[in-house]
Amino acid sequence: IVRDAAPLVLQDELLSGQQDLILTQLPVPAGDTDVLRLFREPLKLAMAQDHPLVARAQVTDADLAGQDVLTLSDAYRLHAQVAGLCEDLGANLRRDYEGTSLDALRQMTALNMGVSFLPALYVHSEVAGDTGDVAVRPFRKDRVTRSVGLAWRRRSAHRRAIRRMAEVIREVVKDKFAGTVFIE
Repeated sequence: IVRDAAPLVLQDELLSGQQDLILTQLPVPAGDTDVLRLFREPLKLAMAQDHPLVARAQVTDADLAGQDVLTLSDAYRLHAQVAGLCEDLGANLRRDYEGTSLDALRQMTALNMGVSFLPALYVHSEVAGDTGDVAVRPFRKDRVTRSVGLAWRRRSAHRRAIRRMAEVIREVVKDKFAGTVFIE
């Protein structure tokens, strides 16, 4: 059974035995889990098509000082990563509006409620270039990334299947998304 949920919910379900394996943004607290890193994914800067920064091919740290930034709720590791980035940049993390999904975050961004940082694979599959509802720019030459990997309980009886699944994921990523993410 494949299930989608917030990463912290999936992690709790993994530790309680409801899930055998989760694909998630890392890190995952060690405890009774093993982790296998799969790839690093750049975070792209997204903004409404009529945002003043759209005119820039490269957006700098200084450009984001004072900007409102949208993110997912704190049930997602991306939230903490973006919150730290906002602190470094002097940007304003909007706590009054938090996305419950990347689609909701993109839609709020399209409404010019703030800019956001979207994972590259999401941008690749869901954002239609300059004709989409948001404009996307690289940020810090794609050096702001998130790590994605598999996590499972150490006592799992499915180690061989988990390793094989990791191989398949890496093969697909290498074949289909080599220019979008970095294999670890």
